[in-house]
Amino acid sequence: MVWKRPSGWASYTGLAGIVQEILNQSYWAAGNSLTLVIEGRGSDWERKFFTAFEADPALAPQLMIAWYLPDTTPVAPTTEPTVEAPVEATPTAERSLEPTVEPTLEPTIEPTTTPVPTEVPPTSTPTPEPTLALVPTVTISADGLVGTASSAVQFRSVVTDASDYAGDFGDGVGVSLEANPVYTYTTPGAYLVTLIVTGEGGTASTTLTITVQ
Repeated sequence: MVWKRPSGWASYTGLAGIVQEILNQSYWAAGNSLTLVIEGRGSDWERKFFTAFEADPALAPQLMIAWYLPDTTPVAPTTEPTVEAPVEATPTAERSLEPTVEPTLEPTIEPTTTPVPTEVPPTSTPTPEPTLALVPTVTISADGLVGTASSAVQFRSVVTDASDYAGDFGDGVGVSLEANPVYTYTTPGAYLVTLIVTGEGGTASTTLTITVQ
């Protein structure tokens, strides 16, 4: 049996009237099943909550229907017995007590703040200033500017900012890579001695005349 009520929702306090209206239908009989669909509306603290029988029978709301029958005690007949017509019992629906539903407090979720990485400006590396190499300087001297053949001559030099030496004794034979060489001439004559030094800043040279008698 399907009973359709006019469209529209009824308030919670009007459930008794709705149930009574169903029971008053001519096709209602004992043993019929009755299903009520209840929807809670309003805010979390105003709406009513119900638990389905399938979920937890102990917490489900109960619908109590009581039938009140008329008194059937026989009455002593008078001169003429009076036959009273049977009275149909009108079922009265009693509303069960409202289940007390404690509101469920929802956990408060604290927002998680994701730290924003602080942008660190790049560290500038200073460009080293180029170092200017100094130009070498050189001077040369000898223990004696005039000597005799087969006599050793000691040469001495004063050099700055140079590391390589190239000496030429002027006789077409002798050369040296030392800063203070010793050289022996075998033939008399005048010889132009040259010393060339080299460093990071360039080269420098100087000359000296030696006379051999």
